[in-house]
Formats: sequence, C-alpha cells, structure tokens
Amino acid sequence: MTRRAVLLVTATAVAVLLVSAPASAQENPTKLNVDKVACTGVMVSGTGLSPNSAYALSLADGFTLKPLAGGKASVTTNAKGTFKATVKASVNGVKNVQATVAMGGKTVLFAGHDNGAALKCAGMAQGKNSLPFTGPARAPLLLAVGVLLVAAGGLLIIRHTYRGRHQASW
Repeated sequence: MTRRAVLLVTATAVAVLLVSAPASAQENPTKLNVDKVACTGVMVSGTGLSPNSAYALSLADGFTLKPLAGGKASVTTNAKGTFKATVKASVNGVKNVQATVAMGGKTVLFAGHDNGAALKCAGMAQGKNSLPFTGPARAPLLLAVGVLLVAAGGLLIIRHTYRGRHQASW
C-alpha cells in the first residue's frame, strides 16, 4: 500500500469511530435487572425510566410464564428515573425468573434471571408441584408433534413401497 492509501484508511477509521457514539456514552440507559433471586425475595432494579413515575412490577416463571405467588408490586422511580425493589415472591422450585415493568397496562421493560438450578426453599409450602422442573414446558405439544411425524413417516413408507408390479427379467 502506498503512504496515501494508509493515511486514507486511517483517517476513515478515525472518522467512523468519532462519528459513532459508543453505547457507554449514554448517561442513563434504559434497562431492567433482576439482581438477586433468593428464598427471601427477588431484588429488581431499573434505570432510564421516566422520573417520579409509578410502574407495575410483576414476576413470572421464565419457562412457563406463570405469575409467581406474591410477585406483583408497585414501584416509583426517583428523580433520576431509577428504582430498586425487593418483592417477596414464592420462588420455590423456580429455575428462571422473568421481571416485567409496565405502565398503563403496556410493557415498558422486561428482564430475566437464570438461577442455574431450581431453588429449594426450606419452610416454603410444598404443593403438588414441589419437585424441581426439569423438562420442557410444552411436553404435550412436543409429544403430539412427534407422534404426527412418526405417523407421517409410516404413511410415506406404505405409499412408496414396492408392490411387485414389474417382473424381473433374467
């Protein structure tokens, strides 16, 4: 490369870097974090929301999207548009928690937190679903699709098998 070409490429790269604003340059990005999931409750924080506004915070199982017992709270942001809340939700046997912040019935933000393993909380109510959730949330649907695919394969085999219509010529 010539010296002129090197200078042109370098100047172009510098100009692109200066023009594009880095993501960290935002003063207060809008985000929602599920900071901690424990048997005592779920800690959620949010930033970049409208200042001094009330929001509805709800927690659900991240796999089945069923609302968690006690997983609803009303949160109010401060003058900077941030909030921190601890919601005393029942997370016994839950592996993944999804938090949703809504205003006026419309979802503003949502975030998830994966525990890596289902929580086993001592002293929590042991209901009929007290075993850890280890399978897919849509097992009946997956089973039905599997049965249909096996049946379709069987029909294709029956339809295209050789029926002896041609004589072998020896």
